[in-house]
Amino acid sequence: MGIRVFLLKPLDKNRTWLRRYVSSAEAKCPLPFGFHDAMVPFGEYDYPYATVPPGDDYPKWSEYENSIKPPIEDIRWPTQCGCGYQFTPEDTYQLFVHQLYEGAPDGQLYTIREAPAGALWYATWYNSKDEQGNVKWGVYWDNQTGPSLMCKLPNGREWDIDSRCSNCTLPDDRTHRCWVRHGEPPNIHVDKNGHTCSAGAGSILAGDYHGFLHNGELTPA
Repeated sequence: MGIRVFLLKPLDKNRTWLRRYVSSAEAKCPLPFGFHDAMVPFGEYDYPYATVPPGDDYPKWSEYENSIKPPIEDIRWPTQCGCGYQFTPEDTYQLFVHQLYEGAPDGQLYTIREAPAGALWYATWYNSKDEQGNVKWGVYWDNQTGPSLMCKLPNGREWDIDSRCSNCTLPDDRTHRCWVRHGEPPNIHVDKNGHTCSAGAGSILAGDYHGFLHNGELTPA
């Protein structure tokens, strides 16, 4: 049974958390991250992402954060790490922010981190500008004309469909695609049918997941 993919669309809205953390050689934590860390939900707030041209920094981002970030005296800030460590006034106070997306089959809004398996989205932040100020999409190809398409896999990994695979047989070529995608998201098919290298058979291997994206569905290999 495959997982039908769906296209997420970005909103001019963020989901936020209040975060306390400390990472230093003197503050080791026994939990998996290795440093003391805690977050609590804080709320959802508007931000005009749509007005920011690709390749530009978000204007007045610090002013936006400062307008909603509560003072350190606010009782909503976390007070301790999951290991029991008590945060001190010197430890970092951070407003943790992630953009929200719509388009999930269940009608819920998600951040990229929270998105379920099968989610597709465009990584518009994978870009730079040339000397003339033109946007250069992606980092792997000289002929990429749009943002990279990402996919959330069943094991939670994020797959950049437009990236170079780790076993690419044409590592110096910057015009082919290791995964060739056909169609328009979410109705896409990914294979090796096109200008490509000879690595693999169009499948994706990421951690403990091995599968294909065929005819709009993630299917196990």
